[in-house]
Amino acid sequence: MPFTAYATQEDMTTAPWGGELVTLTNIDDSAASSINVAVLEQALRDGAAEIDSYLGGRYDLAAVHALDPLPRVLMLHNRIIARKILDSTSPREAVIDDYKATIRFLERLQTGVATLGLETPAEGGDDAPVYKAPEPVFSRETLSDYAAF
Repeated sequence: MPFTAYATQEDMTTAPWGGELVTLTNIDDSAASSINVAVLEQALRDGAAEIDSYLGGRYDLAAVHALDPLPRVLMLHNRIIARKILDSTSPREAVIDDYKATIRFLERLQTGVATLGLETPAEGGDDAPVYKAPEPVFSRETLSDYAAF
């Protein structure tokens, strides 16, 4: 099955705020009594795409998407981004604060301050740069005759 998102509908409904999904996914239908799955799935896909835009410069996305299980932290942040997307018609301060914290975390992932615990090419491996330099001309030994003045 192709990768679609880091979180699922079940992950969203089991979140502490899962009870508000009926309202958030049915903005145009106040009488709705069930989650609009298509709207929820689109928000999850959009959230995953936003996460991938941060991860793409540091991690091989195909390798991350193939992980089983996916890193839990990505599921948690996918939920937060999807909730913010669903709440966009009248955003609440708590939702925006959660989203801003998620973006800060993703920026730290992007710059390498935080990690997913996966090896990246910059952390070693066959792609790591090799540094070569000639031996130094001056050292403690070669300058020892000049030390006593």
